[in-house]
Amino acid sequence: MKRFLFYFGWTIGIGVLLYKGGDLLHYLRILMNVEYKPTPYITALTIYPVLLGIALKTPGSWLQREDMKWGFDWVKFVAVGIPAAYVTLLRVWLYTPFGESLPFLSSMYYYNTIQTVAGIVLGYILLDSLRVPKE
Repeated sequence: MKRFLFYFGWTIGIGVLLYKGGDLLHYLRILMNVEYKPTPYITALTIYPVLLGIALKTPGSWLQREDMKWGFDWVKFVAVGIPAAYVTLLRVWLYTPFGESLPFLSSMYYYNTIQTVAGIVLGYILLDSLRVPKE
């Protein structure tokens, strides 16, 4: 029963995060259209999937906390995290001076699903890379 309540609580928490995050993104999109300032909306659209990925990994990390030690798995972070961060940050880099020279920027800017999934993967990998198995 304790395990059920643990998972059910995290399901409710992630559901609230999804609902409130979607509500915030909707508000910021309306604000962007009214004030013509895309920075808050683009920032929230970039950070929200990363927070969601961290929230999805947190229950598993909590349950495995005795079997793991603190450390940082650089191989996992470099192999998965850096490409995911690149794709996630494409929206932000468009508004920087070097944004036009980055590869894949113009072709991937309009694919929100790819960037959202990459953000979720980035958040998951960030938390997953903090702990390494005990040897």
